[in-house]
Amino acid sequence: MHLPYDVFVSIRPCQDLSLAGKMRGMKKGSGTRSGLLWEVERLLNETENLPQILLMENVPQVISADNIDDFHSWCSFLESKGYKCYTQILNAKDYGVAQNRERCFMVSILGDYNYKFPQPVPLDKTMKDYLEDEVDEKYYINSEKAQKLIKDLRESGQLDGISKTVRGGQRLSRPASLGCGVTEVDSSDEP
Repeated sequence: MHLPYDVFVSIRPCQDLSLAGKMRGMKKGSGTRSGLLWEVERLLNETENLPQILLMENVPQVISADNIDDFHSWCSFLESKGYKCYTQILNAKDYGVAQNRERCFMVSILGDYNYKFPQPVPLDKTMKDYLEDEVDEKYYINSEKAQKLIKDLRESGQLDGISKTVRGGQRLSRPASLGCGVTEVDSSDEP
């Protein structure tokens, strides 16, 4: 097999890593959606020509205490193939997007190269800059429609168990030493 790419991007499902998801992890052979990471391993093992750069993006929990061992296994595999890995958690609000959205990025470069993640830039936009001034009435839901929707959802049982899937307020637990090129970002503005 030949991967005819200089850059290979790996963005896999996060439901099994995310705090709002099932949190089943990404262990090799687990069959979880987040475990699709190991399909990339298979592709890299089967190719004759490795891509020069691998890019990975996922939720910060990919390097949480629950998943760090699997993440280290992934890094070790990449290093055995000759990649040098750089990992950092970046927040969209630090790069010109009016959204507080952290993501873990990993850049893996084949060979002995150095990489530095971009420095944050000042945020000069707010959500108001993205919103239209006038919105068609069809996009609004009035109180009567909202109450009917809530009643229907309750009666059908679709609101049952929501508190079991939404884990708001939980803080990400990260190990003190992440290793494998992982850079901890100062999050002094976190609650």
